[in-house]
Parts: sequence; structure tokens; C-alpha cells
Amino acid sequence: MNKLRDYIKLVIISFAALLIFAALVFLVFWIMINKLNPPFSATLPSAVTPSLGPYSGGLTSTLTKLPITPSLSVPSQTSPVATSQISPAGTSQKQSWKQGMMVYLARLPSGFNAMYMLNLETGTPPRLLLQPTTNQHYYGPWLSPDSSSVVFYDINGSDGIMDLQDLSVKLFKACNSPTYSPDGNQIICGEGGHFRILDAATGALIRTLEAGVNGWLPVFSPDGTQVAFAVFGSGNSTSLWRIDASGGPPVSLASEAFENYCPTWSPDGNWIAYQSSAINGGSEIWIMDRNGNNKRQITSTPGGWSRGPVWSPDGKWLAFVSTPSVSLGVEYGEINVISVDTGEIHQVTDSAGGIDNWRVTWGPIK
Repeated sequence: MNKLRDYIKLVIISFAALLIFAALVFLVFWIMINKLNPPFSATLPSAVTPSLGPYSGGLTSTLTKLPITPSLSVPSQTSPVATSQISPAGTSQKQSWKQGMMVYLARLPSGFNAMYMLNLETGTPPRLLLQPTTNQHYYGPWLSPDSSSVVFYDINGSDGIMDLQDLSVKLFKACNSPTYSPDGNQIICGEGGHFRILDAATGALIRTLEAGVNGWLPVFSPDGTQVAFAVFGSGNSTSLWRIDASGGPPVSLASEAFENYCPTWSPDGNWIAYQSSAINGGSEIWIMDRNGNNKRQITSTPGGWSRGPVWSPDGKWLAFVSTPSVSLGVEYGEINVISVDTGEIHQVTDSAGGIDNWRVTWGPIK
């Protein structure tokens, strides 16, 4: 009888030990998984102080490939999804990146930026649109939907709307990172969550949109019903949000980290491209769906960065500025394009690293 009791005790103790061991194994695996999937974080680009420096002036369309490799990794915040399920391109039919036109900024010897336009379809040399006359430092060009005009801002003065036919400029009150509405009739801009919606013809205020958070860089969705924007949090960390264009509470898309920045909508309105450093600590190009799910890293730039994404007119390519082996500063590089479907990469400009990373705009030729 005593032997039976001892045997039962031994069985119970063994079973309890097995349960404890299983719990420990589960805990170890849980910790390992969390270690392997770091939080969605990134670094903000440093502020630029204009300074004297060389500039080659060579701005040409090329087919040179950069040492940037596509990445199809999915971070831990979302369920892994097959690449074909989350491609925003719609079809697998190959489309050339030589479509439409780009407007961008390149640094002059003075250290300030001049604005250029490049016709990708003709391959002709870039056209100078605007250069500073004194201490004007231009940023953030954005094409109208019909590519007839471009809006931009000057960190040292007024913002402007340029007619791309006669290159005349209409100035309006300074307003951070202006972008057009889908119909081209309005401009949204502002900072600190106090967004202004302006008349695109005159720059006059139509109404305001209060986000209730420290929001910057607002951009309309293609159907005009939503606005995506970045929010600055503690320690200059940023996150990405979305709000109804008519107002209401904002919705989080990418949680606060050192950088989740520069959102831009795909032409079909289903995807948002942005810059972040979720994997290696340096800025890279990512995409996510309009609800903040299915996040996917698009570029991987060893020893450098990729910033300021914008979609091609057909939604199959992303243009961005990336640092080459030569750069004129921490916010300057070259324009590149990458296929969201295949990862095919082409370098578009050859300026000795003189293209400003904020911001390239890409639109159709009409």
C-alpha cells in the first residue's frame, strides 16, 4: 500500500514538473519571438542649415542601379501575408517607370535649393523652374492632379503656387507642406494639428481641420474623404494617423516611434507609402494599407537611407531620394524608382548627391 502511495506521489510530482517545464519553454519562445520582431521605429532626418558647398549641376535621367535591395519583410505588428496578397499594383503586367514627370529640388553652391522639372517620357534634360534670389530655401513641391501647377513652401518666407506653363508664381501665407486635393481645387497644409484648407487658385483660407494632435504633413486621399498625416510626439518621435476630411477623431495607422513619417497615398487610395526604420535603424521606404495593416518594407539601403516616397501615376512604382556614395549633406541624395511588384530599381538622377530628400513629386503629363 505504501509503495502505491509513493508511486502515485511520484506520478503527480513528475506531471507537475512536466507542466512547469512546458511553461518555461513557452516563456522562452515568447521572449525570443518578441526579440526577433522589434518595435516599429525609425530616425528622423536631421535639420538642414544651408551652407556653401560644391554642386555638379549634372541632373540626368539614367538607368543606373543603386545598391538598394527590395525587402518583403512584414513586421510583428501585422499578420504575415503573402506578397501577392498585399501588392498595390493590381496586376503583374510590367509597366515602365518612364512615365509622367517629376518635380524636385536640388542644392545650389549657395546651399539653397532650386526647383527642377524632369520629363521621364522624353528623356530630355531637366528644366529649371525656380531658383532663390536671396535666402529663399524651398521645400516640399507637390504637383496638381493635372500637372498644370506645383505648390511649394519656403522655410524663410511665403509659400507659392507656380503655373508650369508660364512659370508665374502666386505667393500666399506660409503654411507647412502644402499638397493638392484630388480635384485640384484646394490645398491642405499646416502644422501642430491645425490644418488649413485653401483655395488652390488664390491661396485664400476656406476652412480649418483640427486633428486634436500635433499633426504635420497632411495629404488628401485620392477620393478626398480622408487625410493622412504625421504626428510629433515626445522626444521628436513620430507616428502616422488618418482623419476624416470633414473632421472627427483621428485614427492611428503606425504607432509612435522615432520615425514614422512622410505619408503618401497610392492612386487607388488603398495604400500608403511612408519612410521608417523598423528593421535596421535607418530610414527606408515602407507601405501599408489605408487602415495601417499589412506593413511591408520596400527598400533596404546598406550604409545609407531612403526617404520621401511618392507613387507613380499608375501606382506600380515608388520614387524616393536615397543617399549614394557621394552626398552633399545629410538630407541630399539621388532620385530612384522601385517597382512595388518586383523590386526592380533604377536611379533617375545623377547630381553628385544633390537632390533634396523632401520632397519629390510625380505626376502625369496632360
